[in-house]
Amino acid sequence: MFWFLLACSEQKVGVFNTAPSAQIVSPTEGEEFFIGSQVLLEGVVSDPNDNESSLSVYWSWSEGSICEDSVPDPDGIVYCSVQMPGEDRIVSLRVQDSVGAVDIAEVVLILADEAIPQAEVLSPLAVQTHYVDRLIAFSAQLSDEDSSLDDLQTYWESSLDGVLEVDTTVDSAGLIEDYAYLTQGEHAITLWVEDDRGNRSKKIEVIEVGPPNRAPECSLDTIEGSSIVGESVLFSGTATDADISSNLLEVSWSSDIDGILDVSAPNSSGEVLFSTSQLTIGQHIITMEVRDEVGEICSDTVVYTILTDNTSPELNAVNITPFPAMSDSLLTCIPLVNDIDGDSLTIDYSWSNLSTGLSLGSNSTVQLSASTVLPGHQIECAVSVDDGNDGVVQGTGLATIENSEPVLSNLSISPSAPQVGDIVSCLLQASDIDDDVLSVSYSWTNVGTGDVLGSADSIQLSQGTITRGDLLRCTVEVSDQYGGVVSDYAQETIANSVPQIDSLSVSPSVVYANTDAEAVAVASDADGDVIDLLYAWSVNGGVVQQTDLSILDAGSYTRGDVLSVEVTPSDPVGNGSSQIYGPFTVQNSPPSAPVVYIEPQEPIVEFDDLQCVVDEESEDADGDTVTYSIVWTLDGVLYTGPTLTSSLSGDTVVYSETLGYEDWSCSVLPNDGIDTGSAGTDTVTITPCADYRDANSNFGYGALIDARDGKTYRTVSIGNYVWMADNLNVGSMITTGNYASNNGIIEKHCIDNNPALCNEFGGFYGRNEAIDWVPHPMGEGVQGICPVGWHVATQDEYLDLFSQVSAQYELVDICEPGGQGADLVGFAVKLTGSQSWGAFGGTTSTAKFWTSTSSSGDYNFNIKLQSTGATFASAIETGANPWANTMSVRCVQD
Repeated sequence: MFWFLLACSEQKVGVFNTAPSAQIVSPTEGEEFFIGSQVLLEGVVSDPNDNESSLSVYWSWSEGSICEDSVPDPDGIVYCSVQMPGEDRIVSLRVQDSVGAVDIAEVVLILADEAIPQAEVLSPLAVQTHYVDRLIAFSAQLSDEDSSLDDLQTYWESSLDGVLEVDTTVDSAGLIEDYAYLTQGEHAITLWVEDDRGNRSKKIEVIEVGPPNRAPECSLDTIEGSSIVGESVLFSGTATDADISSNLLEVSWSSDIDGILDVSAPNSSGEVLFSTSQLTIGQHIITMEVRDEVGEICSDTVVYTILTDNTSPELNAVNITPFPAMSDSLLTCIPLVNDIDGDSLTIDYSWSNLSTGLSLGSNSTVQLSASTVLPGHQIECAVSVDDGNDGVVQGTGLATIENSEPVLSNLSISPSAPQVGDIVSCLLQASDIDDDVLSVSYSWTNVGTGDVLGSADSIQLSQGTITRGDLLRCTVEVSDQYGGVVSDYAQETIANSVPQIDSLSVSPSVVYANTDAEAVAVASDADGDVIDLLYAWSVNGGVVQQTDLSILDAGSYTRGDVLSVEVTPSDPVGNGSSQIYGPFTVQNSPPSAPVVYIEPQEPIVEFDDLQCVVDEESEDADGDTVTYSIVWTLDGVLYTGPTLTSSLSGDTVVYSETLGYEDWSCSVLPNDGIDTGSAGTDTVTITPCADYRDANSNFGYGALIDARDGKTYRTVSIGNYVWMADNLNVGSMITTGNYASNNGIIEKHCIDNNPALCNEFGGFYGRNEAIDWVPHPMGEGVQGICPVGWHVATQDEYLDLFSQVSAQYELVDICEPGGQGADLVGFAVKLTGSQSWGAFGGTTSTAKFWTSTSSSGDYNFNIKLQSTGATFASAIETGANPWANTMSVRCVQD
C-alpha cells in the first residue's frame, strides 16, 4: 500500500488529444472524369482541440503531392484543383494536428471512356482584378472531338452566387462570352460543358471579387515656377491605387499650350518622373492624369512658365478712381508700371464684376450703371502689360461699390382737405440710382391727439378717431436693402363732411292712383351731425309739395301722371348733394283675380264635359270694365285643342278630349282694357271610367283562376246562371291569315296581332277551336276551351241573359267609348267586333260570341250585340259566320 501511494505521487497528469477529422465531399465516389478535364477537389477538416487554421493539410496522389499551398478557411473547407490524367487515380487528403495526430480521407477519380468536351477559361482569371461594382467578363474557348459545337450545353456557376445568368451561346469559332456582376468575396467559378451524349467536363477558376473600384490617388509634387526656354524641366509626382499595383497605372502628361507631352507608368512605389526641354514660351498649365485599368482617373495640375531671356516690365500697383465708387460712377484704371529695358509697353484692360462674373469692358475707363453693378459688388480692373519681347506682367485693382441713399420727393395727401369717411392716400415719388429694391413704410397720425391711425399707404378716416378741424399727418420712410434711409411727411386739415343720401326709393315700387307715394331715403354724416331732409315732390314737372314730409297723398295725382321727388340732406354747417328719384308714372290698377272653379269637380272620362266657371268677379280700383279670357292646360302643357262656349268664350272642353288620370287646369285672366290682372285658377283630375265603375259597382263579382295559365276572370250571377264577366283569353296567338288546326294546342287571334290587346279584350277563336274540335253537330254545353267546370255558353243561356234587361246596350260596359253602354247586370260587354276571313270589323260598335248550339248545315248559332237600342231579336245569328270566322267566347259555370 505504501509503494502504491509513492508511485502515484510521482505520476504526471496527462492531457488526452482527439485526432483530427478529414472528409472529401467532392467529387463523390465513382464519379467519372474525362481526360484533361479540370477536377475541383473539396474537403472538410476539423479538430475539437485545435483551430482549423492551425491544422496542416496535404493533398496527394500516386504522382506525389498536389496543391501544396492549400489551407483551410475558417469553416474548415479546403480546395484543390487538378487536371484529370489518362488513368484512374486515388486522391488522398491528409490532416495533422499540432501534436501529430493524423486522419486521411481518399476518393478514386475514374477516367471516363468517351471523349469529353473541352473548355479553356479565358476570363475571369485568378490573375485578374475584379470589382463588385464592375461588370466581369465571362469568356471561354470550347471544343469537342466528337460533337458539334451547337450541341454543347454550357453554364457558369459560382460557389457564392450559384448558377449565373450569363449568355453561353457558342459562336462558329467555339467562343462564348458575356458579362455579369458578382458579389464581393472569393468565388470558385465553374464552367460546366455537356455534349449531346451526356459527357460533361468542367473548368474551375478561383477568383477574388473585391470591393467597389476606387479611383487612383495622385499628386503633382512640382511647384509653380518658371525657366528659360530650352532648359530641361523635371516634373515629379506620385500615383497610387488601393486596388492594383502602382506600376499598372497609366500616367499621361499634357500642356494646355503644347498638348500631350508623354505617357508613362509609375514605379512600384508610385513615383512618377517626367523631364522635358521642349516646352514653348508661355504660361503652361501642366496636367498629370492617372488612369487605372477600368478607366477611373485622378489628375493634378501646376502652372509653369517658360520665359525668354528678356527682363519683364514691373507693375507696382493698379489704382481705380474715383473713391468711393458708386453704381453710376465713371471708373478709371491707372496702372503704375515701369520697364528697365525702356521697351514700348502695350497695356490691355479687362473690367469685370467679381460678384456676378459679368464682363464690363476692355478700355481704361468704364461707365457703371445699376443694371451692371449693385452696392457691395467687387469691381476688378485686370491689367496685362507687354513689352513686346515676351515680357508680360499682370496685375489687378479692386473697387467696392458704395450704396446710394434713396431719393423721396413730391409727398402729398390725396384728396386735399379730406373729410371724415374719405379714403385718403399718401402719394410720393421714390427713386434710387442703384436701382435698389425700395421698401416704403407709412405712419398716419392725428397730430392733435397723437393717435396712430394706420400704417398702410391708404386708410379710411373713421368717425371717433378724427373729426372736423383735426390735423392729419402721413409720415413716410423709404429704405433700400443696403441700409439707406430717407423720411418726410405731409399733412392736411380735416374739412367738414356734408351729409349724403346713401339710398333713395319710393314705396310702393309701383304707384297706383289709389295709393299714397312715400319717399324712403337713407342718409349719413361722417361727422355724426344731425341730418335734416327736405322732400320736393313734383307732378308732371311742377313742384306740388316741398316740406320735410316724405309722403305725397294719393289725391295729388291720378293714373298717367308723372311723379318725381328730390331729397336734399343738410347738417348744421351746410347742405349735402340732393338726389332725385324718378320720374315715374302712376300706373293703371289691374283688376283682381276672379274666383273660379271647374264643373264638375270630379269628372269621369268619356262622360263629363269640363266647364270653367267664374264664381266671384274681379274688382278694378279704377272702375274700369273687366273682360275675361280663358286658358286651359293639360298636365302642365298649354292645351290648344277644340273648346265650346257655355258662358265665356272657350270655357268648355268636351269629354272626348279627356283621358283618365289627366290633370286639367283652367286659368281665367281678367283685363280692364289696359292691363291683365292675376289669373283665377282651378285644377281637376280626370277619373278613369274603370276606376269609377269599379268603385261604384254593386254587381258582386267573384273570381275564377284558370289553372292552365293562372289568369283570373271576373264572374257574375245573372238570372239562372253564373257567367264569366270577361272574354276568355287562353292559348297561343297565331297571326292574321293563319287558321287554327286540330293540333292539341289552343290557338287564338289578337286584334292587330298584338298580344297586349288579347290581354285587354280577350282572344278571338274559330268555331272548331272554341268547341275544342267536337264534331258537328255537337251536344249543347260542351266544355270546349273553357276551364274545367265551365262550358261554352248555349243559345238558351244567352236567351236567359237577354231576359234580364230590355235592350242590348244594357249589357254593354258603361266605360265603352262615347257612353255607348249602360250595363245593368255586370255582363260588361266590350265592343271588340269580330274577324271575318282575316279582317277585323265592328271593333267600336259590335261584339260577337260563339255558342255551343248547332244550327243547320255546318254552322253554330252566335250572338251579335250592339251599342244601339236594338232589340234582342237581331242578336241571334245562324248561318252567318262559318267556322273560319273568329269571335269572342264567354263561359258558363256547369
